[in-house]
Amino acid sequence: MSSMNQEEHHPGKLYKYRSMDSEGIEELFTKDEIYYSSVIQMNDPFECRPVLTVDTSTKAMRKYLKQVEKKHLRGLSYGQRRRLKRDAARRFSSPERREEIHYGTVSRYGFYCLSELPDHPLMWAHYADMHRGFSVEFNTEADRRGYFARAQPVIYSLSRPVVDILWTSAEDTSEEIVDKTFLTKSSDWSYEKEYRILNLSHQGIERFPPQCLSGVVFGCRMQPEDRERITSLALARKSPPTIYEAVMNPTTYELDINGVD
Repeated sequence: MSSMNQEEHHPGKLYKYRSMDSEGIEELFTKDEIYYSSVIQMNDPFECRPVLTVDTSTKAMRKYLKQVEKKHLRGLSYGQRRRLKRDAARRFSSPERREEIHYGTVSRYGFYCLSELPDHPLMWAHYADMHRGFSVEFNTEADRRGYFARAQPVIYSLSRPVVDILWTSAEDTSEEIVDKTFLTKSSDWSYEKEYRILNLSHQGIERFPPQCLSGVVFGCRMQPEDRERITSLALARKSPPTIYEAVMNPTTYELDINGVD
């Protein structure tokens, strides 16, 4: 999925911005746990909402039935295939019904969203409580499994992609469908430089290889007691991550990321 994009450029480090009141901070450091969110929990109302069409031609329906049979229903009889084809054409005829079916399918999947940027002021403002939180640095090359190397770059576009509802309803996970459905956002969000790990089996908590947590960056407005709390959690790890801090550049509107002694 998105293999060409990944081969062209995949950052060695990815960052997750956190506020101090977000859930799972203790578990992140003590149990190596991260949380895969539902699309319903995301802040973009256009998330995973391509323009949905439906192709009811004989060729398209044959391909759809083959995909459904492969995924869910083995050994369909001729009569069952005819009924499924007829029901599909009826179910997908209404745009509102297509939207409902599509969103019901994608809302079962999990997303872990990261950025390749540790120093973008808007990322700190939007996702780290106005610079009062912190970000976690994950090394994408630290483990053989390539846990964070699986993260795929988001594609930014001026227009919404077009997807045939037959393929999302049949849970087609081909590269084209994944790119258009799960990895495309408006160009307005391009400043985020986002990468995503997709979990097509579940949402919720999952453990990551501990060696991947390579750094912690404190926000430039982070309170001393919060810095102390995160430092304590970070240094208690078997392999403590490097600790950095974001500092306002004295002459530009940029943030400098400096090591903390």
